[in-house]
Amino acid sequence: MLVTNPGTSFYKQTLSQDVKPAQVQPGKTLSNSTLQFSETDTVSISSNSKALARKEQEIASRYDVTNLSENERIAMATELLDNKLISPTQHAVMSFPIQEMASHWPGYEGTYDPDEKVNYLQQSIDQLAFAKNGGASAQELQQREATIALLGNLNKHGIQ
Repeated sequence: MLVTNPGTSFYKQTLSQDVKPAQVQPGKTLSNSTLQFSETDTVSISSNSKALARKEQEIASRYDVTNLSENERIAMATELLDNKLISPTQHAVMSFPIQEMASHWPGYEGTYDPDEKVNYLQQSIDQLAFAKNGGASAQELQQREATIALLGNLNKHGIQ
């Protein structure tokens, strides 16, 4: 599976559906001292999780998160949301038209080009550092970290 950070909110929900709780015989209790594992223990991943991983890999093959335009970033975020790979909150953050909005600020003297390529992964890492220094909420930091983990996966399995 493509996930390197199982704490990511989306995959945490999906993986929790794949793991079955330990079976305990009636009248017996289960404690840490009675848990025993063997070399043959296996973990199965549901077909739903496998399909999500394949879809993530397909999307990664179309986008280079280290060389991404604003238009591409918004399209990628929409694909990720449509395929239930990110939450609506992550979509809102990823699809926010940063450059377009900056071009409307008083004193802006640059030119706005929605096809200009930027390193979105590094930009997201920098924004996380800025948010941490600015006293952002734990929830915002968690969302940004989850987005960076996803972007890292997309980068790892994306266009080479």
